[in-house]
Amino acid sequence: MTSSSLDPTWLVDLQAPVKSFRLFALERAMAMPPSAELLAALEAHHAVEDDEECQLLLIHAIASIRQQLEGTAPAGPLPAPAAAGPADDPAAAFRQAWQAADLQGRLGLLNRLDARHRRMLAAQAPDLLAAEAHPVLQAALIRTFSRAWPADRIADLGRHLFEPSLAVRLAALEALSHLAPQSLVRDFPKLLRSPDPRLRALAIRGLAALDLDEAMLHLQALLNSPDRHDRAAGLQNCLLLPFPAVQPLLLDFLAAEPHPTLLRQAGDILVSNPDPQTPYRLWEAVERAPREKAPHLKQILEEVVAMLDKSRVLGDDFPRYLERLQSWIRQRAAVRFVQECLNRLTLQEGQSDDELDGIVRARLAQPAIRAAFTEALSWQVAPALKQVIRVWLEAEHAPASPAGAAVEPPSAPPVGPAPPMSPAPPPAPTATHGEDAGPSGSRPPGPEPADRGAIAQATTAPPATSASPATPGDDRRPADPALGAPPRPSPATAATVGAPTPTVPPSTAPPTSVPAAAAPPWESLSLTERIRRIGLWQEADRQEALARLGPFLNDAATPPEGRAAGLRAAARLGLPGFLDLARRSLKQSDGNLSSAALEYLGALDPDQVFPTLGLYLHAREPRLKNAALRILKRFDPRQALSTFQLMLKGRSREEQMQALACAIHFDFALIRETLTQFLIGQADQGILEAGIYLFQSNPEPENLYSLYRIERSLSGERAALVRNTRLQCQTFLVQSGLLSAAGAAVMDQELEARWSRDQARAAGPRPAYAYVAPETSPPLAERLAATWLALRDRYLTPARLVTALVLIVAGGTWLLWPAGPESIGRGPRLGAVSSEELTLAAVVSENDSTSGRLVLRDDQGREYLLFPRQDGVPAWPTGTRVEAVLVPFRVTSTNRIRAHARRLVKLE
Repeated sequence: MTSSSLDPTWLVDLQAPVKSFRLFALERAMAMPPSAELLAALEAHHAVEDDEECQLLLIHAIASIRQQLEGTAPAGPLPAPAAAGPADDPAAAFRQAWQAADLQGRLGLLNRLDARHRRMLAAQAPDLLAAEAHPVLQAALIRTFSRAWPADRIADLGRHLFEPSLAVRLAALEALSHLAPQSLVRDFPKLLRSPDPRLRALAIRGLAALDLDEAMLHLQALLNSPDRHDRAAGLQNCLLLPFPAVQPLLLDFLAAEPHPTLLRQAGDILVSNPDPQTPYRLWEAVERAPREKAPHLKQILEEVVAMLDKSRVLGDDFPRYLERLQSWIRQRAAVRFVQECLNRLTLQEGQSDDELDGIVRARLAQPAIRAAFTEALSWQVAPALKQVIRVWLEAEHAPASPAGAAVEPPSAPPVGPAPPMSPAPPPAPTATHGEDAGPSGSRPPGPEPADRGAIAQATTAPPATSASPATPGDDRRPADPALGAPPRPSPATAATVGAPTPTVPPSTAPPTSVPAAAAPPWESLSLTERIRRIGLWQEADRQEALARLGPFLNDAATPPEGRAAGLRAAARLGLPGFLDLARRSLKQSDGNLSSAALEYLGALDPDQVFPTLGLYLHAREPRLKNAALRILKRFDPRQALSTFQLMLKGRSREEQMQALACAIHFDFALIRETLTQFLIGQADQGILEAGIYLFQSNPEPENLYSLYRIERSLSGERAALVRNTRLQCQTFLVQSGLLSAAGAAVMDQELEARWSRDQARAAGPRPAYAYVAPETSPPLAERLAATWLALRDRYLTPARLVTALVLIVAGGTWLLWPAGPESIGRGPRLGAVSSEELTLAAVVSENDSTSGRLVLRDDQGREYLLFPRQDGVPAWPTGTRVEAVLVPFRVTSTNRIRAHARRLVKLE
């Protein structure tokens, strides 16, 4: 099979549903080296392109490339003048040729001009633009002469900033962003809210020249958008803005992004700008990444480290830097393991169980794990948790395997440069846009070849606690349904969906299985010993798990703790056959068992779990909520992050504490600002300590300023607690090489100066173009589900539950009175409607890419409010005519019919 020589990103842009991406791809095509493959791609797209501007550019690009391939293209940038024309006057020759040419001929003239002739002829451009009526030629004139546009005619460009033609608007905005960004100040508020992602990106680029801080806030919103095309436009901006400003945004982006094409683009920017801090943050993303995504991040990590060596950024200090990085990675893996253990203890109200106890004791023989548990005694965690840690540390080491085989911690891998890994084979394109839906997870992490270098060995596999399985049937990825189904790796590669069973990378973990002959017979083990063995099963123990789990789980004598351990092991190993048991167990009152059942269903039957995930995200049982958030993070990391932020805004202290317990599932940089804002002025000592613990266990340089802001908002003992945490973090950063001793010596002055600047900025008037975060609230269905679960848990007796339901129905009849489909036909009425499937033709009248909201208007003028990304269907641009299959369920106060979308198909 031959692979395409065309840039896959260009091919995706050429077929994108967003018009501005197709225009950009066609502009690039005319600058690409001509080839038969490029010509074939353009001709194939011409057969399906339905936009007039894009069609004209396609025709011109096809004709130009065909002429170049046939050798019939005009030679030189300018044609030869007519006999009567001035042979030594290029401007006159150009005017003469321009007047004589048709549309395609004029496009060809512009396309052939080199940089020297563009500068020479730029004085004519404003007059040519004023006389030209065709939008394609207007856009081409602006693009061709924008770099040399006469300074006294800048206003001519501004008059085209809001033309009906998108191509003209894009060209004018790009030119003004480069030539005169100050002329856009009045227009920035409108441009920064444009529905087109490339227009917003160009506006951000212009704003960056005037107000970099506000531009970065807008860029961050673009990179965090649920729409993939918004994020792609944001990445294009990152190439053209100062790297120190975009670096933290790129690292946050890598932690949240599920699509490998965009991961690769962001990674290329980091690789081409090697910075010693980048590998530390990249590892943070690797250790929390799902199994499918981790190899992509590891490859970027290795390439950044290799470029640090090659570029000599560190000079002769690279070997020492690499040694510090390896040591830090091992230490972080151990701390991550301890975090998972403490999280599970927190969810179990400080009570350990046989499964967790066996896992911890099997790993305490490792010095790094023991040191991390010892360090945790200084963290701000509950006294009950510290008591469990002391019991673990004081107990004799349990063997790492059921057979009691002695465990020797492995020696450190050799230090050496980390050459970049060879690129992975390109993923197979899907039917839509030729882009894959997610990283391939078909190969389980394992030891790299010895010549991969020290980093490859130190990052052999991310902790299984942060990995999520890609199991058969797992073809639902709500983050971007248009990309198609993700690949289906075999169950053998599966790891736990947010498994609460902590593990660490092989570089520090002892073996967890031994030859069958050395293990004591299963029948001779007590129940406690069986549970402990189940908790230690890994991929090497798959055959034993297959043989033992069925009888163990189906035995009526097996207690809930045993069933929970078994279901977690089955999820971790991707073992089918326990769906019915998991569904029954999900309804049990035992939180340990019901959460394990949810993890198993999320791994083996996500199609069933995902539609009801909102119920469990609002459950009173913290373990269910925790498991649900892990599953959501696997499918849609950005939605999971938004859900966490909403959880942290809970009204009760209990809800806020539960949210803090879920924080460890996210790359800390993604939640740092949310957590900082939450803790500023925090009066509750327990909540403050729970939040500070997260800073203690995730020491990063940017933490110092966040802690300083919290410290300035508090007084007395609470301020002293935060200050001590900041100083501990600072000491660790110096020891790890992430902060110089000289920098630490002046840190207080730098933090004070930064705080003063921020205070002055906040006190001043906000510019009209300032970024304003959109208001978010849980979907109605989730709020109703939360209400139901709260009532169910509070009113456990049938009599009380019936009474509560009667009161709810009586009090809300006016709001929830059903209206059948015939009432929709006569006109929408506030309240619920019967959920019967409708098929209709409609036009997309609104498309808000920020909130994901889509509004359809049918031929009778009825409006339907949808959230397509939540329903797993594509969201078409405004003006698109579609055939929609909808399930309405409510009429809103604005007379719009709220509906779920089963299908949205573009009509030709």
